[in-house]
Amino acid sequence: RTQAISKVSATKKIFATGTPIVSYPYELFPLIHMLSPSDWPEFKRFEWEYCPYGRMSGRNLEALQSILRNGINGTKPLMIRRLKKEVLKDLPRKRRQIIELSPSDDALTRLVDKENNLWDQINEGGAFLPEVEEILSNVKDAETDKDFMAIIEGMKFNKGYLMQEISKVRHELARAKVPYVCEHIENILENKDKLVVFTYHRDVAEMICEKFSSKSVLIHGGINIDARHDRIEKFWNDSECELMVCTMRAGGMGVNLQCAAHIVFAEMDWVPGILSQSEDRCHRIGQEYSLLVQHVVVENSMDSYMAKKVIYKQKMIDKTVNPVRM
Repeated sequence: RTQAISKVSATKKIFATGTPIVSYPYELFPLIHMLSPSDWPEFKRFEWEYCPYGRMSGRNLEALQSILRNGINGTKPLMIRRLKKEVLKDLPRKRRQIIELSPSDDALTRLVDKENNLWDQINEGGAFLPEVEEILSNVKDAETDKDFMAIIEGMKFNKGYLMQEISKVRHELARAKVPYVCEHIENILENKDKLVVFTYHRDVAEMICEKFSSKSVLIHGGINIDARHDRIEKFWNDSECELMVCTMRAGGMGVNLQCAAHIVFAEMDWVPGILSQSEDRCHRIGQEYSLLVQHVVVENSMDSYMAKKVIYKQKMIDKTVNPVRM
């Protein structure tokens, strides 16, 4: 779709988006390149000047903000930014909480330890570092470019393998965490208020929904459009249906769930935009109450780390786009 849009020839272009940056400031480039390709011809140049290595200094930030607001040499403004608090002045605020579970049982403790051990192997000081050094020591023996590339590919595979293993453990940990998440959900539903729960994995969503089968509906990527519509209608209109369980990628966009003012994330996502979009299923026009967003994570787990990382990313995004005014 993006490739098709980029080929459209027009003298005037307007892009409307609620999420101009999903994770990092350099993601602005495709938008500004399509708006003004002559001024922004190369991604590498943009990245190096304004957000080298994905990060922004104060000088970089001020320069990018000025260009978005005023354009190059004050001639071509690129962005008009309107915040919810400006156009929806009566929309109640969001409140966020992180609920950390202590890994008190053997299963959670074992999985957290395994996850951290794998992570240590990828980072400096773990078993992965000596392995990399050993691989690199063979580079001097590479007689051709083909030999060298084979060594590099070997490095990529080894690191990729470890990341795959972390992903598997994270999935196991999410499944092991389900009873604790369900206990938290039970406490919330005692108030008889509507609740939306988001997960990353489909089977985790199914496990939670099964526990509350008499009062819940489920949305994931395998649910067809008609069934999805019926389940949303049930959540809105059936007083006995108190719980909506969604995977973030399927239920985090294009759905109106503002009949609920409480969200629980049973799992995390690396991308702040995915979490923000999911929150905004409830935080939208018509919401009468302050939205409570809770993240249930296991202490010292990857999800706990991701929660802190996502907060950092969100701050970077806010600093880049929110100060812009026209």
